Amino acid sequence: VDMILAIDTATRTASIALYNSTGVLAEESWRSKNNHSVEVMPAIARLVERQGCTMRDLSGIAVSLGPGSFTGLRIGMSIAKGLCLGLEIPIIGVPTLQVAAYAAGDPGCAILAVDEAGRGRICVGRYSYENGLPVLQGSIQLQQADEWAPNLSEMVLVTGEVDAALADHLLDL
Repeated sequence: VDMILAIDTATRTASIALYNSTGVLAEESWRSKNNHSVEVMPAIARLVERQGCTMRDLSGIAVSLGPGSFTGLRIGMSIAKGLCLGLEIPIIGVPTLQVAAYAAGDPGCAILAVDEAGRGRICVGRYSYENGLPVLQGSIQLQQADEWAPNLSEMVLVTGEVDAALADHLLDL
């Protein structure tokens, strides 16, 4: 059975998961204190071990491409590339905001997927569903979180990394 490792280090919330054709086998997410370089690989090793597997059981790795923290993305991509080269398995890059839009499902309206970008900024992508998948409409925008004023004249779903301050800001619009 093929087992895929997913790595997302685009923001301070690091996430890893193992899945196969039956679905998610194990996953872990945590709020890092900008310590991805020392936290992620040991977490992957523990996750794989808990499933009674070894790294050699991996058949591929999916890794977040961004947008996101440059350092976080660099660390996640370096881990993924190192494992893929050493294990001679394929790698696939997945756009970070598209994952958030996909996780929301098709709400029947536009989706604004949000991720932290550091220094009080957020990345925002507008998605709509086409043939069961979220498709980016336009380009990804970099915004100051406390200045972001999305067009709310139509129904939209905001998903992704929305902290309490951003939620309050959006509710005040």
